[in-house]
Amino acid sequence: MKKQVAIFSNHKLKRKFINRISKNKISYKPKKGAQQRLPSKSTFVDFNVCDRRGYLYVYQDYFTGVTESIQKQNLLNKPIFDEGHYIGELAQSLFPNGVEIDYTPGDNIESEVKRTELLTRKIMKKGADVIYEATFFDSGGLCHVDILVRESRFVEELKSHGGNIDRFKTISARSDRWVILEVKSGMHIFKDGVSKQLRDEKRHDVGFQFMVVNQSLKKHKLGEVSAVYYVNPNKDWIKAKDDNIWSYFMLHDVTNEVLDSQLEIKSKFNQMKMLITNEPADIEDLPEAVMGGQCMKPFCSSCSFIDICSGLQDVSYENKFVGDTTYAITKMPMKQKGDWVKAGIKKMTDFINKTPADINIQQLSKLPIRYQQEDQIQKPLVDLMPKSYQNQIKYDAAFMFLNKAKKLDVDQRSLSLFFKEGTLSDRVLKARGAVNIQWPLVAIDFETVNDAYPSYEGASAWQSIPFQVSIVRQQKPGGKYEYGSFPGNIQEFRKLLSRDPRPLIANQLSAFIYDPNIPNYKNSTILAWNSSFEKGRILEMIDWFKQSQYQTRVHKKICEDLQTVLSRLVDVREPFSYGAIYGVGLNGRSSLKVVYPFLYPDAKDQYNDLSIQQGQQAAEQFKVVRAGRGSNQEQDKIMSDLIRYCNFDSEATLKIIERLDYFRRSQNK
Repeated sequence: MKKQVAIFSNHKLKRKFINRISKNKISYKPKKGAQQRLPSKSTFVDFNVCDRRGYLYVYQDYFTGVTESIQKQNLLNKPIFDEGHYIGELAQSLFPNGVEIDYTPGDNIESEVKRTELLTRKIMKKGADVIYEATFFDSGGLCHVDILVRESRFVEELKSHGGNIDRFKTISARSDRWVILEVKSGMHIFKDGVSKQLRDEKRHDVGFQFMVVNQSLKKHKLGEVSAVYYVNPNKDWIKAKDDNIWSYFMLHDVTNEVLDSQLEIKSKFNQMKMLITNEPADIEDLPEAVMGGQCMKPFCSSCSFIDICSGLQDVSYENKFVGDTTYAITKMPMKQKGDWVKAGIKKMTDFINKTPADINIQQLSKLPIRYQQEDQIQKPLVDLMPKSYQNQIKYDAAFMFLNKAKKLDVDQRSLSLFFKEGTLSDRVLKARGAVNIQWPLVAIDFETVNDAYPSYEGASAWQSIPFQVSIVRQQKPGGKYEYGSFPGNIQEFRKLLSRDPRPLIANQLSAFIYDPNIPNYKNSTILAWNSSFEKGRILEMIDWFKQSQYQTRVHKKICEDLQTVLSRLVDVREPFSYGAIYGVGLNGRSSLKVVYPFLYPDAKDQYNDLSIQQGQQAAEQFKVVRAGRGSNQEQDKIMSDLIRYCNFDSEATLKIIERLDYFRRSQNK
């Protein structure tokens, strides 16, 4: 039986919801001196994802809010861009002593393109073997090549470092042929690890480069492009004292796929040029688009213009979708949302009020619902959908817009099972066994940093390395909180900055959790929010200890303690992600920053008071102090903020389990 617990009153929730609705509109208003941006490689990639996205980039000066949206998204992506720039510079050491083209676009982009293009050709004619950021402009297309290497120099370097030169064995390396190297800091170049087929956006990227560069070289009698390579970090590389940059990077020969794609690339490029031939005269000139899966491509973060497109579709967006809209269904992939909207199911309440019979049969076949019997065609759509979507629709939509749902539902049976076994997942139960949630409770939370090029020995590219752990213990129900976080103060933080933080953090976990002075410490229940992350980091630390210099008896004991932590680890998120607890206002989400303020409304203000509010922000601030940037006072402020932020999440996890325990114990009242 489910127990209902009232948290909000209906009219207050509705008023709050209505007050936060805002429409994001775009208008046609050319800036003074507005001009079309030159179609670049990145613009071409954008056009192949979405015509409207590429069009807005090219004609951003003609519409209000477009440039600001681009700048906002660039600011959010700055940490990723910074890593990419660093890896790009690092890759230059594969082919050292090259000439770099300094491209600095200002108000007059065309003038800068002409200057750098002429400079590139001049340097090539003078006999340079390697050019970084070479500029090419041909047939209306602009691109900058990360590394352009003369074929003879490329083969020489490849041969001296044991690289594969099969492509060049049947020909003599010539000085009038060039190799394009496109450098990426990410690990995902191909669609999968078997076929070695490039992802669409990667194929469009290098395919466009080959087209522009090869045409330009031939036009100016500077040779031709003979090969195209992708360069990115080797996922199997582990940092050691004797670093070898040729081992860190992988060179992928993608020449054949690039050549095979040229008809497609040229056709798409001509389509793009036709679309942008005439400058816009009105808002109606924007290409048609329905928000969908393309809004999350190619970088799996929302498009710069999602707020603009939501306004054009009359959908409310405030860093997330809000209101009675299909787009606000949190766990549904964006592609599916777009498919539903195209089928006419534009609102969350449509899933309650409409049936499969209301949808065109051709569109119905594309949607993620299945009905086995003919009588099910008259059932509400929500009843035929995956359970992961049903709670949000049946509670949020029904309560907020139809006045038909309860404010909070507690599935007492599932909650009791969670406290008895420590999980609602059959997979976890089979792998780990049951963990009866009992005091002492210990909540843990890691803050991690990941570098494209690792800062610590024994780490791989982009590996998440814990630099901070929050540990908060409660010995009995209602008891005070005891803190064992590391670093716990600025002095400990400074000690950590100059060394690998993993042994210090592992030692603190072992010493604090398994303190023999704590009654029943061996049976402590270890809590984490989304525990798979903490589990992954602990497993990596155990593996690292076993393979590193740390082979003493003390470190073997630490490894044993960490294994025990894993055997007692409970994910406090499960009752929310599995639907055992569901309330209006969660909006289908189960993140800590949503659930904690939901159960403890005052926590929203506490979150707002934090200078650091997200894990990515914490990692970037840690990089600042690790690099020694800023004054001592500024660094001390950052370290204090990091300690406060990390402890906050562990405290929140403990408070949530206390509230769940209250719900469980109140079932018979």
